[in-house]
Amino acid sequence: MSRLLRYARFFAGRLGIAGACGLALLVFTAGFLLYGVQPLEEEVRTLTARAERLAKPAAAGATAEAEDPAVAIEAMLNDLPRLDEAPAYLARLHERAAEHRLVLEAGEYHVVHDADSRLARYQVRFPLKGGYVQIRRFVAAVMEAVPTMTLDELSIRRTSIGAREVEARVQFALLFAESR
Repeated sequence: MSRLLRYARFFAGRLGIAGACGLALLVFTAGFLLYGVQPLEEEVRTLTARAERLAKPAAAGATAEAEDPAVAIEAMLNDLPRLDEAPAYLARLHERAAEHRLVLEAGEYHVVHDADSRLARYQVRFPLKGGYVQIRRFVAAVMEAVPTMTLDELSIRRTSIGAREVEARVQFALLFAESR
């Protein structure tokens, strides 16, 4: 061990202050590249692939002939799930909560019928307690699992600066076609 220490002292003396600073900067740069830049580059690749995947249907639709708006609305309404399928979609919401170790209790559930169209909005509001990242991932998972769901409200409050958990209030709206 002392032999290794003697070599280190010898080379440090030969490098001088400028050389030691340069070597430290080189080590810092390598660490920053490994732990800072490469994970971000991976995230950029993932997001770029996701954006390209999401843009493909839009590009295919842009080349199609212009269709009558009434026909397009009718097609959209036919693609929406029926209101009597709501329990299955709410079960997906609860499954995602269980996956992210969140408890959905004391929720408010309201169905709002649109008088002008055949749409029904199933509004779901509930409080959550958990980590910020945990709640954020839950919201993203729910939005991906239920394509006809919209996020209407998300409010997050931390009780104190040192608190690990946050209190959140989340409101989703599920869009359904009226059951005939």
